[in-house]
Amino acid sequence: MVKRLLYVSAAILCLALTYQLGATHAQARTGTNPVVSVAFQGANTFAAMTSVGDMYRSDDFGASWRFTGNVFGATTPTGP
Repeated sequence: MVKRLLYVSAAILCLALTYQLGATHAQARTGTNPVVSVAFQGANTFAAMTSVGDMYRSDDFGASWRFTGNVFGATTPTGP
C-alpha cells in the first residue's frame, strides 16, 4: 500500500512539474482567412474550409492539418 501511495505521489509531482515548465496560454489565430466550416469524415478524420475556399484535412483528431486544395480552383490570396 505504501509503495502504491509513493507511485501516485510521484506521478502527481511529475504532472505538476511538467505543467509548470511547459504551460502556455492558448491563443486563437485571427486574420483575414478564418475557418468557416469543419466536417467529421469518419474514424479520426476531419476537414475544414476557410472563408477563401482553402480546404484542410486532419487524420489525427485535429492535432495537425495539411492543405488539400482550394474549392474555387484559384490560388490563395496573400496579404501583408
